[in-house]
Amino acid sequence: YSDVLGKGWDGEADTYPLRLSDMTIVGIQRRFPDGKKAMVKGSKMGLFFPTQIGNVLEEYTLVCEGCSDCLAGLSLGYPSIGRLNCNNGQELVLEFIKRYEVARPIILADNDAPGVRGAQKLMEKLLMNGIKCGILVPPTGIKDLREWVEKGLIKEQLHIVLDDIWKWIK
Repeated sequence: YSDVLGKGWDGEADTYPLRLSDMTIVGIQRRFPDGKKAMVKGSKMGLFFPTQIGNVLEEYTLVCEGCSDCLAGLSLGYPSIGRLNCNNGQELVLEFIKRYEVARPIILADNDAPGVRGAQKLMEKLLMNGIKCGILVPPTGIKDLREWVEKGLIKEQLHIVLDDIWKWIK
């Protein structure tokens, strides 16, 4: 699924583009084999998402923290976007949701205090702009969506949880 995000290789690291909602590439994140990440000099804030957005009008759209969680959401078959980290990209997510008329955004928080706080701030921003949304934190002992998928989460299981969350939003 990394190819749908525009994955490249610069000779030292995998590269992933950061985009604005109009598809303009504004930055590149480098992900090295040892797990370290760095931004290419001159990069600006953007979102990770595929150029083929998916069915955001009917499906849940997962708003993830980071590239690997975005890839995990895509691997489950959900339209997914990723913020660079939990503390940024609120305005970019809002713009994306409005542009593509995302019907059911669910914010996937990392299972730590900063991740939950960042998800809550994003949710407040979306709610203040009239966008209904929910937050999902992985179960105890699981750090993020990527790890949850690695431990066996499948779309049908996640869909039950998302349906449960959405019941309370309407």
